[in-house]
Amino acid sequence: MSGTDDYLARLRSAIKGNGKDRQRMLAEISAHLEDVLTDELAASSDRDEAERCALARLGDVEDLISSWNARCTRLRRRVRRRVAVIVIAAGISVSLSAAQHASGRNPHHPTPAIHPVPHLTRHDQGSKVLINPLHERSSPER
Repeated sequence: MSGTDDYLARLRSAIKGNGKDRQRMLAEISAHLEDVLTDELAASSDRDEAERCALARLGDVEDLISSWNARCTRLRRRVRRRVAVIVIAAGISVSLSAAQHASGRNPHHPTPAIHPVPHLTRHDQGSKVLINPLHERSSPER
């Protein structure tokens, strides 16, 4: 197994994250490794020396693994924190709505007056107009 294959195998076995992100990261590192290896082969005729220089330019695989895994851990914590906030907000909302329902009050429907005012009618230019106590005038009855 060559040095680049070993580098990618160690990387593949140690990085965390979901499959799509891992595959994207491995493909990107592999492409960078190929580019650097091509540059090194153009500068040197020895393939082993070119691989060593290319791997040195990419950096230590352990550093790459630790920084990638730290990033995945941060993202996972952020998602869990957001889910927890949503669950807590939903729980509070359900509790408040249950308490409001249990008390028998609904702010959207005010309680009726004890003695409702009857609707009054009057004649206005020969048409019967219903006067609503809550509004000035309502439309003519037909």
